[in-house]
Amino acid sequence: MTTPLAKSDERVPVLEIGGTHVVAAWASSAGAVEVVSRQSLHNMAPADELARVITDAGRELGAPEGAVWGAAIPGPFDYDRGIGDFTGVPKFDHWHGHDVGADLRAGLGAGAIHFLNDADAFGVGEAMAGATQGLHRSIGLTLGTGIGSAFVVDGVPVVTGPGIPRLGEVHTLHHGGRPLEELVSRGAIREAWREATGEWVEVKPIAEAALAGDEVALKIFDDAYRVLAEVIEPVVHEFGAEGLVMGGSIARSTELVDRFFTARMHFAYGSPVPVWFSPDAERSAIVGAAHWARAAEAGARYR
Repeated sequence: MTTPLAKSDERVPVLEIGGTHVVAAWASSAGAVEVVSRQSLHNMAPADELARVITDAGRELGAPEGAVWGAAIPGPFDYDRGIGDFTGVPKFDHWHGHDVGADLRAGLGAGAIHFLNDADAFGVGEAMAGATQGLHRSIGLTLGTGIGSAFVVDGVPVVTGPGIPRLGEVHTLHHGGRPLEELVSRGAIREAWREATGEWVEVKPIAEAALAGDEVALKIFDDAYRVLAEVIEPVVHEFGAEGLVMGGSIARSTELVDRFFTARMHFAYGSPVPVWFSPDAERSAIVGAAHWARAAEAGARYR
C-alpha cells in the first residue's frame, strides 16, 4: 500500500545500521542531515552487545523520551515487527529471531521505531530529496557486496506489482540460470579478475585498470553491466519507472557505468530511461529512513 506524504523539514532521529557500522543522525525528508555519531559495529557480536553499541550511538542525539525514530537496516528482517531473520547471510547471527525493535526502544526510550530496508531507504531518500525527486515511479539500485533495490511510488517503497521481483529484491533474479549476484557484485568482479589474471584484488584497482584501458578489466565490467542491463531493462519498463538512480561502491565508477550500463538502458527499448548516480548513498538512506518514520506513523505499510 502506498500513502503519499509530502516532504517536510521536521527533524526525525534516525539510525542507519550497516554490516560494519551504525550512524545516528537527525534528518528530515526535505533532505537536511546532521550526523551526530558514527560507531563501528561487529555484526557477529551477541545481541546485547549490538544493542548497546547502537543505543549508545543513538543516545548521543539527545532525542526526547517517546520520540518516533526511523531506522534503515539490511535484511533479511521483519520490518513491521522489528525482528531479525538473517538466515543464509554471514552477519548478525545473534539477531536471528530476536526482537531487535524491543531492545532498541528500551535502550533509546523511543515511543516507536519504524524499520526500513537499507536499499529501500536509499531509494526513498533519492525520491524525496535526490536525483529522482518529483518522479511518480522510480527505482534505486545499490551495487556493492550485493545488489540492493528499491521500487518507489510517490515516496513510498512497494514490493508487489508489475515488474517487481519477489519482495522488491532484484538479487532474487537470475541470468542464464545463475543468481544475479554471482555475476554482478563486488565478489563477482573480483573473482572474474582472479580467474583472468591469478591476482586477488579489490574492485577499485580493477576499475582503475579499466579506466586506463586494460582490456581484461574492460571486459569484466562490460560483461557485468551487460548482464545487469539485460535483467533490469524489462523490470524497469514493466514497472513503468520514470528514472533509475544508482549508488554503492561499485557504482562510484560512473564512467564505466555510463559506458556499459546506461548506454544499454537508453537504447534497448527505443526510448531513454534516465540513469543518475547518487554522490552519497548513505545520506540518501538516512533521509529515506526519516521520511519512512513519518509515513509509517501516518499508516503506510509495506512487506
